Amino acid sequence: MAFSSAGAILPLHFDAKNNEIKTFKNNGVLLGLNNDSKYISYHCEMKKGDKFLFFTDGYTEVFDDISDKIIGFQGIKSVFETMVNNKKLSAIDLEEAFISKFNLKEFVDDRTMLLITNKEE
Repeated sequence: MAFSSAGAILPLHFDAKNNEIKTFKNNGVLLGLNNDSKYISYHCEMKKGDKFLFFTDGYTEVFDDISDKIIGFQGIKSVFETMVNNKKLSAIDLEEAFISKFNLKEFVDDRTMLLITNKEE
């Protein structure tokens, strides 16, 4: 798998062999804001059981309805950590758990989530 952030939020990578979630260092400004921007390309080998979770700021910039605090990157990571070993995990499962954990009644920003799972060696 190869990807570059172009200043956007980088994915979470579940390394099944080591049973750990890895993060990537964000780099650069948003695409198109600066003609001289440089971006890092990340290359990762996806092994059996590995998962990548890509998501937009619609998940990180939402407020918990009870505490009224912004959920942030750690919020989505915490939900992913609790569910990542589910072999049939889907993006719908993650969103439902996210909404439940943070008592969300609505999202004010658009959001996108993509979960990629390698089921083969």
